[in-house]
Amino acid sequence: MLPPSFFRSGFLSRFLVAAAGLGITASASHAVLIGYDGFSSSNYTAGALNPQNPTIAGFSGAWNHDTNIYAGGSGSALTYAGVASDNTGGAFSNSVGGRSGRILSPILGGNGVSGTHVYYISLMMNDAVINVANYRAFELDSQFGNRNFQLGSAADTGFTNWGMRVTTNSSTYLTADSGVAAVANSTVFAVIKLTYSDVVVGDSVQLWINPTNLGSESLSTNSVSLTGFDFLHNSAGDFQFASFAGSGASSWDELRIGTAWSDVTTVPEPATWALLALGLTSVVIFRRRQRA
Repeated sequence: MLPPSFFRSGFLSRFLVAAAGLGITASASHAVLIGYDGFSSSNYTAGALNPQNPTIAGFSGAWNHDTNIYAGGSGSALTYAGVASDNTGGAFSNSVGGRSGRILSPILGGNGVSGTHVYYISLMMNDAVINVANYRAFELDSQFGNRNFQLGSAADTGFTNWGMRVTTNSSTYLTADSGVAAVANSTVFAVIKLTYSDVVVGDSVQLWINPTNLGSESLSTNSVSLTGFDFLHNSAGDFQFASFAGSGASSWDELRIGTAWSDVTTVPEPATWALLALGLTSVVIFRRRQRA
């Protein structure tokens, strides 16, 4: 813990100057955070999301479809160790029979996309009941409204572990089992890496469930990939929280969309911590010399 004197006039400013000199900036480890929704009570009125339309970067249009998704003041906020959470609301389904979501703005990828574009999505999920007959999923639809990605337990994957399914442009399905067991009433933190490419069968998706190293994509395990295919319409135009068949509520929270791992895990890279420590040490030495 930093001493109170650190925050007194003059001391903090010297630290910031030292940090700046070492190149410690928020942008150093981040690319572009496209959107974030923590389902805060400051953005939502408690109750059904449909047709609420809060102004939140990365999303547009009112929540659509069904009325079984709730947020803001519901007391259902999800948390996961090491990941920031607003803790003031949440999103959850308390009944079966629908899906609800919003338009992504801008869309991710795009039909006829030129070059290669990579996006990261993270979110927290919690299922009250684990059963292969249940369908509880986070879904992505293409810009033309066709579902092309599903994440969940038993979400058309055939697994009771957490897994994913993609729909290709030839209308075939590919599934992948993360190997991480879904446990009732246990929150998981999922990170999705989407790669859209104009190269034939050049698309891919990688899924981490409870990644082991939030500060490093390359060092984090608990991942599974699907490669060598083309997404249906090569885009994600909106997302959905879906709850069909079976029983038990499901929750989703802390939805982040970015263009880098660090955007959606919100943990500084180890190198940043090292620079931060070096900067602080420099300020302490400077302060002691001043006193001497």
